[in-house]
Amino acid sequence: MGNYFRHNRLFALIFVLVLLTSSCNLAPKEEVLPDAPVIQEAKLKEYKKAEVIRGDIIDKVSVDCRYSAFQSEELAFGINGLRIYNVYVEEGDYVKAGDLLAELMMDDLKEQIEAYLDNIESINLKISNQADLRDFTLSALSELQEIEGFNEQLSSRYESEIANYEKTIAKLEEELYIKEKRLNLLYEDVEKRQIIAGIDGIVLDIVEYSDRDFSNKDKKFITVYNPDSMLFVTSGKNTDLFIPGDKVIISVADTKYSAVVIHPNELSDFDDLTPDSNVAYLRVLDEEGILQSNSKGIVTFVLKELKNVLYLPKSAVHRDKEKSYVYVEDEGGFKSVKEVETGLEADRKVEIISGLSEGDSVILD
Repeated sequence: MGNYFRHNRLFALIFVLVLLTSSCNLAPKEEVLPDAPVIQEAKLKEYKKAEVIRGDIIDKVSVDCRYSAFQSEELAFGINGLRIYNVYVEEGDYVKAGDLLAELMMDDLKEQIEAYLDNIESINLKISNQADLRDFTLSALSELQEIEGFNEQLSSRYESEIANYEKTIAKLEEELYIKEKRLNLLYEDVEKRQIIAGIDGIVLDIVEYSDRDFSNKDKKFITVYNPDSMLFVTSGKNTDLFIPGDKVIISVADTKYSAVVIHPNELSDFDDLTPDSNVAYLRVLDEEGILQSNSKGIVTFVLKELKNVLYLPKSAVHRDKEKSYVYVEDEGGFKSVKEVETGLEADRKVEIISGLSEGDSVILD
């Protein structure tokens, strides 16, 4: 009985809980309002800017020049296909006109020349002997003609001997002429195999060669230049900046050289130079280092210089016919145009005369 009662109570309790739960689901739900949308501020474009700066503007021009010799010679062998016997100089050596600088193999020529010299000496000796005999016979004939009883028959015999001597001498002289001509040809061949300095100067360059190389008459082998004829030379639209007599500074790599502008008329001593009015010539005054031929130099001229002025980068200033303007950012953050007055433009800078103040910002387009 007790168990039955407890089961009924448990059943009734479960039933009530079910009803309560159902009633909660059936009740109207409380309205939940959605969150307000987030309004993002408009993003303005960020401009790259430059400030108006106070400083110096220098208008300058750099002019290239080249160090060259106006008296030089490029020397080559006069014959092809022979091996080089010896080179007697090195680059930088001072030589005089007539010095032997290099030569090819000479063995075959030396033998021939020695043979011809021996022959020529022998022929000259024979000529001398025949001449002595002729002169002796002439002298004897002259003495006999003074003796009483000298007849024409005896005179004819002496004259015949003299004629034979003359004939022999003539043949020997003809032979000598031929030998000497051939010897001269050999000497010409020797000259073709040699390189002789034609001027006083310095050996600038010697072509690299090996024992396997052969001579090439169309290829220069040694270059000699006169150091007194070395000048810096420039040509082009800026040559009018070089006034004869003015001193300039020439920069060559990290070294500076003092030089003077010379008048073309001063170059008349150099036969290899034809002065040109459109070319400027500069002579180095104090050679602090060793200058090599063909060295490149730079001369800088200051055309105009402004101190303590306002300026902007050249890329910040724009042109429209005769007006100049810049882009600025207005109060609303937008790009707008502002007219300015400009002055000197140099060194990638533009002078600002009016329209902006120091520290103002402009937009770089």
